[in-house]
Amino acid sequence: MESIVQRIYKWGVYKDKIRKIVAGRQRGNSTRDYYYQNIMNYRVLTVLRILFVLGLVAFVQSVNALTLEEQRKLYENAKKALQDGRVTAFLAMADQLQDYPLYPYLRYNYLSPRLYKVKPGEIQAFIRENNDFPLIDTLRTRWLRHLAKTGQWETYLENYTPQKDPELQCFELQARMKTGNRIYLLEDIRSVWLSGKSLPQQCDPAFALLYKS
Repeated sequence: MESIVQRIYKWGVYKDKIRKIVAGRQRGNSTRDYYYQNIMNYRVLTVLRILFVLGLVAFVQSVNALTLEEQRKLYENAKKALQDGRVTAFLAMADQLQDYPLYPYLRYNYLSPRLYKVKPGEIQAFIRENNDFPLIDTLRTRWLRHLAKTGQWETYLENYTPQKDPELQCFELQARMKTGNRIYLLEDIRSVWLSGKSLPQQCDPAFALLYKS
């Protein structure tokens, strides 16, 4: 059902159009000029209607926006809800804090212990959108280990970035072996072998391939 505001607005628009049409006829405009003017009037009205709707949306958003103090309180309540295991309540509160500067910490604290259950796309989106977040490398390395231990090799390669940790480096070599991505694979295995570091057992499958070559 239309609201009263919508009805008043429509009546004002129709009344204005009728007034302009009558005025145009009274001036004795030609049929061509009359239709041209009518089309232009319609376009102007369309633009004004769009601007009116956009202004209304902006007004509603400004009314619903939380103050900084309200955001701080809601942030603390969201943290408490997550600590207490009230995940549904946490997600509802966190959704209202997406513009709050500390929002990434809420998402990190939610995702970090749930790497085994959340969808890869959710973690990928968080990493992509928060690349400068101080704890992003910690989350990435923990997730890469999880992907390796669960044999999600394609996802591992899609999200791998150069790592200093030999274990993650060798997991990356394994991932390339498992997915058939062998371009420069032997060269990269040899580089790890010659690094002079104490290498973990996760490198053994890659070294076995190097011995056979």
